[in-house]
This record gives sequence, C-alpha cells and structure tokens, in this order.
Amino acid sequence: MLMFKDYLSSGRYSMGPNTEMELKLRLNDESLLGKLLNDPHIQELAQPQSLQAQWLEAIYYDTPGRALTRAGIAYRIRREGDKWIATVKADDLSAGGLHIRNEWNVEVPLPLPDLSPFLQTPVGPRLLQVAGEEQCEELLVTCFERKSLSLSWYDGSRIELAADRGEVVAGERREKFAEIELELKEGNPAVILKLGAVLARRYPLFLEPRSKFSRGLKMLGIATLEESKAKLSLDGNENVREAMLKILIENIQYVLAAYEDFLKQPQDPETLHQLRIKLHRLRSLLSFGSPLLDSESYEAKQEELRNLSLKLFPLREIDVVMTALQEITENKMMLLQPTSWFMDLMVKERKGMLERLLEEMSPGFFTAVLLDFWAWLLENPWQENNFAGMSLSDFFSCRIKGWIEELLSTG
Repeated sequence: MLMFKDYLSSGRYSMGPNTEMELKLRLNDESLLGKLLNDPHIQELAQPQSLQAQWLEAIYYDTPGRALTRAGIAYRIRREGDKWIATVKADDLSAGGLHIRNEWNVEVPLPLPDLSPFLQTPVGPRLLQVAGEEQCEELLVTCFERKSLSLSWYDGSRIELAADRGEVVAGERREKFAEIELELKEGNPAVILKLGAVLARRYPLFLEPRSKFSRGLKMLGIATLEESKAKLSLDGNENVREAMLKILIENIQYVLAAYEDFLKQPQDPETLHQLRIKLHRLRSLLSFGSPLLDSESYEAKQEELRNLSLKLFPLREIDVVMTALQEITENKMMLLQPTSWFMDLMVKERKGMLERLLEEMSPGFFTAVLLDFWAWLLENPWQENNFAGMSLSDFFSCRIKGWIEELLSTG
C-alpha cells in the first residue's frame, strides 16, 4: 500500500490486485455525466471499444456490534452481471477525495454473508481477530449504473474512469448520488489529479471524501474509523518533506471545503471571509516550506494562489465596508449616519460584484486549480539540499531562528 512517503519519489506505480488508488469527484448535476463521458478530451484519451455499462447492486454487511466498521473494514457482496463478487476493503488512506486502500475480491455463488472465503488471503487473520465467529448481517445497500472507460494518459499511465449514478439505501433512508472515480491502474499517481483538474474546469466537480459505504454509515448515524481519528497527526521527528506534504494536502482540503460553503451561501459574508482565511493559510504554509522546494516552480505556484486571493479581494473589501456601515447604523450615538439610499447602493454593488465573480469562476474552478497544485506536490518539486534530511522539529527551529536573525538585522 502506498503511503505519503511514497509520493516523495517520482516514478511509475503498478497497482497490484489488492491495492487501489482512486480520485472521487462529486457531480452536483447528474444530467452532465453523459456529456462528461463524451467530452472530447476524454475521447482523446479513451482506449478504443473500452466503454462498458453495467448495473451494480451491493449489499454491505457487518457484525451486530459493528466490529468490522470500527476496525476500518468494509465487507460487501456485489452483483456484477451474472456473478456475485465478495469484497473486503481495509487500510483506507484517504486525503479529501483521493483514496488508497487494500482490497480483496472473491467470487461467491450467492449473496450470503460469509467471511470464510477470505481466510486464505492476507486479510484473513485480521478478519478472524476482529469478527471472530460472529455472523454478519445486512447493513446497507447501494444500487447504481456504472459507465466506465479505459484511458491512457500522455505519459502512458493507465486510468479507469467510472461514472456512477444511483442511490444508497440505509434502513428507511435513501440518498441519490452522481460521481466519477478516476482509478490509477498503472503509472504516476499525479495523473489522476491532473485529469480531475482538466474535468473540473469543464464541469461542476467537487472532491468527494466519502465512499458509498461511508455515505450509508452517515445515514445510519454510525461513525467511521476515519471520523474518529485526529484530522492530522504529526511527529516532530518525521522527515520534514513528508510532514510538509501531509500539511499542505490537508490544507488543500480545507480550502476546497470552504469554497463549497461559499458556493452554497455566497450572500453570507462569513463564507467568503473563511475561504480567504483558508487560502491565506495555505499560502503561508507553502511559504514556510519554500526552502524545501524548487524555487522557480514554488514561485509559480505561489503566484497562482495569490491570483485566487486577488479574485476574492474586491468582494471581501465591500463586505468589510458594509459591515462597518451596519455597525455605525446600529450605534445611535454616532452623529453621522449612513443614508438608506447609500446602503441600498452598496447592496446593489455587492450583488453585481458577486455575479461577476461567480461568472468568472465556474463551480469547479477552485477544484481545478487546487488539484493541479496537489499534482505538483506529488511530482517531486523538492530540492536536495541541507534541509531535505531534517526532521520537522529541526526545520521548524531553523526557520524560526532565521526569521529572528532577519528581524534583528533590520534593527
């Protein structure tokens, strides 16, 4: 299974039969799935005659005490054509919509819960330890149409694009979904992020951190193992490059989550404010790690993030003015009070400014820019210098010392 340290070395990866890496992107308008599959860029990458369509029904099982879920294991039996395929997934390393996990598949005659076919696989001892002799029961169901294509990226990396549309059924509750999965079959992990960025510039795509199974668990009110973990765990002794990679990827997720909040409530000044805060924090963290990075590509990426901030600045500026005027209006002791016509003018100006901003930035705009940024991080922009072998703690101390010396030198 690939871990963060594996991203720090460039090269090709051949995804074995028991490991999968995929980028999940949610499409808010399911009517666009067909258009996306027929997009000229996708057709350019598609292998001839590779389009497949199938209806998939999966039943997820767990013990009565939810032992598998608590251990971070998903167990399902899915109908694929005229076959029943039992699957166990474990060790999910997720970062936003990028999922890396171990997976074992076994064909079974009937959709009856039975973990014994997996006992001879590497996950067998773990299943015995977690579930023991307990009988599994049905937990939730997913039903969806899948259309998939085999793609070949420009560097020869192989990707499977799957467009899924259907619903999760958990108890009495149902939730529809439309999403695409970009699964790396072989090659450079960065290419699925690059392809995601290309598509997000054309379609309203957003990172989907939840698997279909996780969606169902949330509907049932069951916490997943990932939700119970701390958002980011760092050790001062770990290599600084690996630590900075984790920190930057984590903060990419924060920016994209804030962007979605802004799109849901663009009239609320606080959503814009929080988006700018998250973006500024990402830029600051990138600056903090700049001695580790190739200077030329660092400056280019910092400029891209700066341009995002500049797009948001005018709207934020008018929000600050309107908030100040509102406070003056509410303070009856002030001698000068804004007139109602002026406040109406400001409201009108903000509305026009917001419309222009949303027109300039398509719903998938931030997704595209930050997926490209993420891909850059995986493509080895790291310098081999005196900082490269440092621990996070030593690098932090070195940077603070440098700033103090710089301040003292300026008097």
